[in-house]
Amino acid sequence: MLILSDFITVEAKNLLREYRGINNTVLISFFRVRTSYKYFFLFLLFVGLRLPGLVYDQPWLIPEWKAVLLGQQMYAGFALYSEIWDDTAPLSALVYWGMYALFGETQLAYQLVASGLVLVQALMLNEILRGRQVFLDLTLVPALLFVVLMSVFPDMFVLSPPLLANTFLLIVIRYLFLHIAERRRYSAVFEIGAYTGLAALFYLAAGVFLLVPLLAFLSFTSTKPLEYLLMVFAFLFPLGVAFLVFFLSNHEYDFYLNFLASVASLRTEFYLPWYYLLLMLGFPLGLCLLTVFQFGTYRLYTNYQNRCQNLMGLWLLAGAGSLLFASEVSMFSLIPMLSAVVFMLSHFFLMMKAALLARRLIYVFIAGSNLFGLWDNV
Repeated sequence: MLILSDFITVEAKNLLREYRGINNTVLISFFRVRTSYKYFFLFLLFVGLRLPGLVYDQPWLIPEWKAVLLGQQMYAGFALYSEIWDDTAPLSALVYWGMYALFGETQLAYQLVASGLVLVQALMLNEILRGRQVFLDLTLVPALLFVVLMSVFPDMFVLSPPLLANTFLLIVIRYLFLHIAERRRYSAVFEIGAYTGLAALFYLAAGVFLLVPLLAFLSFTSTKPLEYLLMVFAFLFPLGVAFLVFFLSNHEYDFYLNFLASVASLRTEFYLPWYYLLLMLGFPLGLCLLTVFQFGTYRLYTNYQNRCQNLMGLWLLAGAGSLLFASEVSMFSLIPMLSAVVFMLSHFFLMMKAALLARRLIYVFIAGSNLFGLWDNV
């Protein structure tokens, strides 16, 4: 009985807070305060954004065919890197092998798995930001913005290595926030390094994000030099295990040549020109820039929350830098940096005092993103 009354009290407080803060509960206002039933409406919105792309008979994209053919050849018994010359990360290749074994060449199956992964990542990011008290509000806005950004481009429907790696990068973000907390009880450097290493086994360019904790901890934490060494060791450990697996099968040089050495390759496959990528993200990145200026004038944040903002600024830069080491560049290459974009945009909309302007901007944001997505289909 006590648990039920506590639950009712919390829900009542959330509803009261929502009523006092916003007059008209529409979209951004509706998701501003997190309550249990709103997860259902978030799911409906996600289905509404994804359903047209899933139902509409779309042609196969090059990355989709590459994933299917890689899984097909591995399923046929050909060895990765030694008999299949490709730079796809080993864990991503393993996923493609499993997908082909289960679903064959069914495009819808790959897109449904990718959509499910996007929804899980949206909820993960929202719970990470809520649990670490990054925002002043207990909100669902980060999940809302994440599903919008991940549902407007055809490339985002692909079960790509960056999408697979992003799950572990989100866990890295959680431990980063934990480590820089003002009253942390233990160091999270091992977990940060280990999960970044696992992400690199799905998408090698994700290893660039190891620079974020290194630079952030040097700037505003008292992390000991030995802990930095532990973080680097934890990052290299998964890569070392993968190297050992190929070493035992006498294919270690193929693993090095096709996977590890690909990060230094000057050959990059651009599925979209760079100016097109900037155009697609021009509006979200413009809002992120406005958010950075607003941070300096907003005085309600704690020292811990200001550190989190600096941390996600570094994450955004690392996401841009990862493109320099990617062998394939398309819209899905931007997925690892979208967590920082969502973080900035959530602050932007939550900090706005003009409710009418906030509602209009979110409509413009969603409509503009969908128009860009339709243009990408042309």
